[in-house]
Order: sequence, then C-alpha cells, then structure tokens
Amino acid sequence: MNSGASLREVVSKLSGSVHRVPVVNEEGRVIKIISQSSIIEWFSHHLGEVHASQTVNELKLGSRPVITVRRSLPAIEAFKLMETHNLSGLAVVDEDGSLIGATSARDLKVSLPPCLVSLRCLSCSS
Repeated sequence: MNSGASLREVVSKLSGSVHRVPVVNEEGRVIKIISQSSIIEWFSHHLGEVHASQTVNELKLGSRPVITVRRSLPAIEAFKLMETHNLSGLAVVDEDGSLIGATSARDLKVSLPPCLVSLRCLSCSS
C-alpha cells in the first residue's frame, strides 16, 4: 500500500485475513507497517478526530523504523529479530530494498522444526 492510501483503504485491507499492511514509498521501499493492533490503539486515542478519506501520511499511522529482512535470511534469525524488537512480523525485501512480502511469527513457527519452537525440547534431531 502506498503512503497516499486513505484510512478507509487501510481499514478495509485489515478487516480481512491481513494482519499487517506494509506501506511503501514511490521507490517501492517499505517506510512503515500498520498492524491491526496498532490501528486499534491509534483509534482509541484519536476517535473523534479522524475522517476516513485522510491518508496514512496525514494521520501519521504505522510503525517506524521498519525492520526488514532479505528473503535469504534463515528463519531462525528472523524469529530472533522479532523477539529482540518485540515485533509480530517483518517486511521481506529484495536485494534493492523493495518490498516483496511480509512474514510473521506464525509463518516462522510453521517453517521451523518443532523443537526450535518449543521451549520444552533441549535438542533437535532433525
């Protein structure tokens, strides 16, 4: 989604199965990420002040700075980044820094061996 997108567009996107929306600049680089929880928190503080036609930039929505990862980063390293920065997801970029996708803790849990996700396992045989 570009930074000129309206509040209505963002909320519409987040009302489906999408949990976070990356916002990109004119070059396609991620400049902020808007999550469902951040938009709810934002609304709780600005309820009487907004109009659905206002843009992402006008409303100053989204988290910054954005933590991005390259698609070649091992999943466990992405998981560590999310833990370190207390994030639920990361923007995935190509070699030029342009957005190609997003990943979440849930996505990473599916891709990791179960013993790396569970704190109960001390060693992994796979």
